[in-house]
Amino acid sequence: MKIILAEKQGMCFGVKRAVDIAEKAAKTKKKGSSIYMYGPLVHNKKIIGFLEAKGIKSIKTLSQAEKGSSIIIRAHGASDKDILDAKLRQISIIDATCPYVQKSKDSAKQMEKEGFRVVMLGQKEHPEVRGISESLNSSIVIRGMEDIRKLNGLDRVGIISQTTHSQDSLNSIIRELRKKGVLVKVENTICTATSERQASAIDTAKKADLMLVIGDKTSANTKKLADICSKITDTRYIEGSDELKKEWFEGVENVGITAGASTPDNVVEDVVKRLNRINTICF
Repeated sequence: MKIILAEKQGMCFGVKRAVDIAEKAAKTKKKGSSIYMYGPLVHNKKIIGFLEAKGIKSIKTLSQAEKGSSIIIRAHGASDKDILDAKLRQISIIDATCPYVQKSKDSAKQMEKEGFRVVMLGQKEHPEVRGISESLNSSIVIRGMEDIRKLNGLDRVGIISQTTHSQDSLNSIIRELRKKGVLVKVENTICTATSERQASAIDTAKKADLMLVIGDKTSANTKKLADICSKITDTRYIEGSDELKKEWFEGVENVGITAGASTPDNVVEDVVKRLNRINTICF
């Protein structure tokens, strides 16, 4: 059995940057001081556990942070309100927001200043979407075509997308709005790494009898990869090598592997090693 590893897969720039910032903060923190992650730094339990072992505590609300402490803003960003609240509580900010997410937030705020009603394509409860939408005076969050078809009475729309959405999905929304006669301003905020990983996953899935998608079950971009691959070939969404079952590979000649943008390299390596232990040949 041949293993085909997607050319573009695994940890992206934004995730690596956030982890590096957190590690540096842990190394340089003063004795007796506290550093918190405000929400999961990235959507991966293994990374969160690694950082907690270095003394960075996880909190869900700002009220859990002590006065004079520091909080790390997650890669998905935070709302302007939360950042202001932290400063008013005399909490220092260590900003690990992904630059792509920050660009989305800045673009949305600029479009609102120009008089456009901001419509954001994404998951309403996702931290990236919340951080951006809650920084605006008024915004609309949609999940897809069904939601956009229900929108009426809009004449000027500024549209942005959650960075992990597909380009095809965004293009469909734009076309539907223009059919309604809406003046549309578009800021393409889909992350390059996301687009590359999705394209690479499609290419790999076309060559595979079975596709393994590796990543935390809370990761939106990993779930999207699994959804895309499942439309092409038999797909298994796993968090690590311990979930592999030998019977999955009976009669399988080619196994494709991809991983989400917050999946550490060593997790992917462990999956490959486990496959080799169940009598596979890795090329």
